Amino acid sequence: MRVVVYPTPVQGDGAPARIVDAIRTANARAEVDVLIVGRGGGSIEDLWAFNDEAVARAVFESALPVVSAVGHETDFTICDFVADVRAPTPTGAAALVCPDGESMSRHVGVLAGRLARAGRHAAALRAQRLDLAARGLVHPKARLDAERDRIGGLVVRLAAAGRRAHVAAAVATDALAARLARELGRPVPQAQRLASAADTFHRAGSDRLDRLATRVASLARGLAHLNPSAVLDRGYAIVTGADGQIVQDSASLARGDDVAITLARGQVGATVTRVTPGDTPGSDR
Repeated sequence: MRVVVYPTPVQGDGAPARIVDAIRTANARAEVDVLIVGRGGGSIEDLWAFNDEAVARAVFESALPVVSAVGHETDFTICDFVADVRAPTPTGAAALVCPDGESMSRHVGVLAGRLARAGRHAAALRAQRLDLAARGLVHPKARLDAERDRIGGLVVRLAAAGRRAHVAAAVATDALAARLARELGRPVPQAQRLASAADTFHRAGSDRLDRLATRVASLARGLAHLNPSAVLDRGYAIVTGADGQIVQDSASLARGDDVAITLARGQVGATVTRVTPGDTPGSDR
């Protein structure tokens, strides 16, 4: 620590002007970090220079932080109220501007610990966010596989439903045939009625089976059109950018960009040499 003294009278007729000069000199030199404006104890008349308006204004306008230490702890002057800090005595002012080294070391240690904990917490938080973001990324092939599995499951369920309907119709037809056989022993008019009814039921069952089969075939064709693999089999391809996202708009690419092209069987890499905007065919960039 370096102490610079700006000597000046602190009481008497010329004291206020000399105190103002000393404060301004300290600010002009800017060679200290803090300025103590003070004196020892005395009567109210002895301390009156620090109640002077010019001194109060100089303290208030000082660019350097000012500690007012005028007289004893029970003494108060205007200087005390315009300074940055009031010290009870000049000795107290020295203690304020030069805190105990051991205490400062402990405080620095506490701050360093807080900083380290904050750094670890921030790093852990960012790592967690990165992990969550990585889990949310889905490769296009994985999405295609999931869609393929879902559509395959729907086809299997539709086929099973068709088989169940066919079995139910067959059971109903067998029941009608058995009933018809039992009725054949009855008089001929009754047998004819039963035969006619059996024929009607048979035709109704066949028509229903045909409608179900047609519906199942239509649904299967619709699902086949929705199957990404079927789209690829028809000669189409899926283009993904360097970030793994599917490219839907040529405006998201530029010359020199690397892309991956997924075909029905396999994948190739390519570099963009020309980009044609979707809304202006023929204009390349």
